[in-house]
Amino acid sequence: MISSELKRFLGIVQSPRHKSMNFGSGPEISGQLTVDTWKKDKRMWIFGYGSLMSGAWESPFGCERRTKAELHGYRRAFNKGSVRNWGTKSFPCPTLNLIADPKASCLGIAFQFPEQRQADVEAHLAEREGKNFALAALMITIDEQQVPAMSPIYTGPALEIQAIEEMIAGIRRATGTNGSCFDYFANVYAELCKLGIDDPVVSRLWRSLQI
Repeated sequence: MISSELKRFLGIVQSPRHKSMNFGSGPEISGQLTVDTWKKDKRMWIFGYGSLMSGAWESPFGCERRTKAELHGYRRAFNKGSVRNWGTKSFPCPTLNLIADPKASCLGIAFQFPEQRQADVEAHLAEREGKNFALAALMITIDEQQVPAMSPIYTGPALEIQAIEEMIAGIRRATGTNGSCFDYFANVYAELCKLGIDDPVVSRLWRSLQI
């Protein structure tokens, strides 16, 4: 069982030393959409909050716009262990997920695609993210306007790491089909810096990797 200290470190439970990011007032709801709201909007948006923010994965699908977006009611947490893309079963790489938190806000990147490419984008994300991920329909804010989007959210088994030291050592050794676990953290941290975001969970873990 993962320790309470490590849960706070990974953002799985909120640390009393850090407040959730909040980039403005928002509704105290999860941000999930009704089917009717989704059908009324013909634009196809994908919200990225981790490695999906970078890598130019969107280019082959005719991405029409790439812009900063905000998701109210969620925050980042490292509660998913990658055993394929960034790690292995022996050395899983802790990767980001979204956790519902009515007082939080998550800033990331939104990608807009032509409606006719929706099936292709969904198929690509299903392959990229792997099993136990679901494309959740959420409401995001772009240029002060709310628009419907989809974002991959992990629903499978949680990480099984006992101590922070064990996790840091595993991150330095883990490598998957997309690269090393360290590269995963470096890429996510760099992308957040470009956006001017200091996410306490990401920054805390990145600083630990520099020691």
